[in-house]
Amino acid sequence: MNKLFTLALAAAAAFSASAADYQVYKDGQLTEGIQYIYWWNATYSGDTANPDGDGKVFSAKATDGGTDFSMGFLAQTDITGPLHSATLNFDWYATGTGKFTVRLTASNSTPEQDYLITLTADNAGKWNSVSLPLADYFPGVATLWDDYAGDGAGYVFSVIGAEASADAEIFVNNIVYTGIDEEWTAPVIDRAEAPTTVPVPTQAAEDVVSILSGAYEAATTFNIGGWGQSTIAEAMTIDNAPVYYVKSFNYLGWELAQNVDASACDYMHVDYYLTRGSSFGFTPISVGQEKANNYNDLTMGEWHSFDVPLTYWSNVNFAEVYQIKFDNGNAGEGYIANVYFYKKDNGGETPVDPVDPVDPVLPGATYNGTAEGSVDQTMNDETKTYDYTINYAVTYNADKTLTIKATYAWPNGEPVGLVAGSVFVNGTNCEFALEDGVRTATTTDTYEVGALVPLNFYLPMALGTVEKSIEYTVGSSNTTGIDSIEAENAPVEYYNLQGVRVANPENGIFIRRQGNKVEKVIM
Repeated sequence: MNKLFTLALAAAAAFSASAADYQVYKDGQLTEGIQYIYWWNATYSGDTANPDGDGKVFSAKATDGGTDFSMGFLAQTDITGPLHSATLNFDWYATGTGKFTVRLTASNSTPEQDYLITLTADNAGKWNSVSLPLADYFPGVATLWDDYAGDGAGYVFSVIGAEASADAEIFVNNIVYTGIDEEWTAPVIDRAEAPTTVPVPTQAAEDVVSILSGAYEAATTFNIGGWGQSTIAEAMTIDNAPVYYVKSFNYLGWELAQNVDASACDYMHVDYYLTRGSSFGFTPISVGQEKANNYNDLTMGEWHSFDVPLTYWSNVNFAEVYQIKFDNGNAGEGYIANVYFYKKDNGGETPVDPVDPVDPVLPGATYNGTAEGSVDQTMNDETKTYDYTINYAVTYNADKTLTIKATYAWPNGEPVGLVAGSVFVNGTNCEFALEDGVRTATTTDTYEVGALVPLNFYLPMALGTVEKSIEYTVGSSNTTGIDSIEAENAPVEYYNLQGVRVANPENGIFIRRQGNKVEKVIM
């Protein structure tokens, strides 16, 4: 159950931290172990003149004078655990009109919980002080911090501008956590030992376009992209081979110094060794084009070698690859090695070409589900519980995007300050369009059958946000197709989680299709 409190905000003197408190930022000084990272359209500075006094403060606004921007204060590691029981304190000053959001997240960005600031004639143009107990305002994040998700990494303060005027700017100072758990100790985490050897590629050098490998000359250098990831990445050498160590791994972007032409190649190869977690994914990127390629249920303590046909990424222009993205880390830990493209006619072993790589679910198939919850809202010292139901339908479109329709029901009345909801799909905000009581969101990403897609429904209200999260597996059994087929008269087909048909499935997880009935099975 979520707890939302409607509080009056009052101006107060700058906060004075004690030795037991944790200071994130104060008077132009960012604490060691914290760094600024922007996600979208943000101009920010930790060295801005105080708009109403002396000293330096932090400021943020949209780069182009638009309405939306986002950036965060990322704790690199070993910080968030003791903060799980704390109260977040900060001072803010804003100009213009509209709304700003303060967000906290764990390292894998799930959940991400918000505190909404709405500019009014009473609070704009002056300093305001806020104190937010994490247990009340950010309970999901507090739980993950206590569980040491991501080894203590996470966003301990983020600023997001939405529905703000072109001249809107927010200033922040005295970001301090009080009441931290000084007795907190990190739990023992199940992890494997680091590798001592690295796989040696067998492809002939003339057939390879290499990005990272000790066996081949690199086609280009690269930098770690500033994409807002919480991943901590470090280049190192193991067994005389270059590798990248990743920790608190949600995703990692490589910005190539020059575009790479891999159009003559047939496969992309990546080696990954897990020391914590069970999942991994990667995609090459040309301008505006990428495609998720995720693997789950991987084994810790061993190298996993992936050889993916470039035909899988049918939307990517391989003559101009300019980024590589690794994702699906789920706050895990591991080592990346031997990232390269290659022709299949070479001296090494050649992966089997996929057979009939069609989607084992008809375009238009829809998954229907229901999510229930409740929220407590306290006003004037009186607490009332509001139950709600979200009925949703997820449609798999012909272009492999998802359309989500949702209706919200409040059987005993709506909370005060309820506004239109939205949905996050894999961390991307998809605003709902409302028509006849049905909210529809179409994602901008493509999804393969078998992909596990988190749907996080958000309902902003008053000074907080209700969040309800479910997971949808593309191709789930609860589907209805646009063309009905009687399952008992249809042939049975099996596919792997990348949508490739498998003639004789065994020893793994597969998608089983018979007519319009699609389900995950373990063989």
